[in-house]
Amino acid sequence: MRPQRQGLLLQLIVCRPDAAGELCRSWTNSYPTARRISQLLSRTRAALGRPDEAIGLMTDVVARRERGLGPEHPFTVAGRRLLDTYRPDRR
Repeated sequence: MRPQRQGLLLQLIVCRPDAAGELCRSWTNSYPTARRISQLLSRTRAALGRPDEAIGLMTDVVARRERGLGPEHPFTVAGRRLLDTYRPDRR
């Protein structure tokens, strides 16, 4: 993805998280882009003090990455680590 588009997506995620979630669901066939957006959206939700939503989104990202890339792929492992930071009992 071109840097300009990434910047626009990040602005959308920060300013309109619900619209970003809808966009992500519409891009289900574009695996890397949809997972990247979901991960950014989960980080935004966590930063806004909505950890339950962040956990739900990141759980989906990790599950899809495990199925698509395998459990030991670096993106899967990184997603799992990020998910652990959202859970207060696992810090």
